[in-house]
Amino acid sequence: MAILQVIFFEFLPWSTSSISHQTFIHRLLIAVQFAKPMEKSTFTLEADQEYIQLIQLLKHIQIASSGGHAKVMVEGGLVYVNNEQEFRKRKKLRAGDVVELEGVRIEIAA
Repeated sequence: MAILQVIFFEFLPWSTSSISHQTFIHRLLIAVQFAKPMEKSTFTLEADQEYIQLIQLLKHIQIASSGGHAKVMVEGGLVYVNNEQEFRKRKKLRAGDVVELEGVRIEIAA
């Protein structure tokens, strides 16, 4: 409850400030996402695999139910790679990269 109160009061001034309702909701969702513990997992690249594309990873680990679903998640700004919002669907993920979305943290290993 205390976390939600902090989040509420941190974002309360949105109605009187210059940020849009959409920006407010986006920031609130991110704050709530990071307020709960993240589920951690590791994806290991095959021996002959240098990288995996972002949407392929989302499908492979079953976060996205289809390629179209993965595409929408990335285009919607829900995916972060190495702590930066990622909009490239075909972003090449290599060993050492970290993908975060919807309370899940995936580390790419060789």
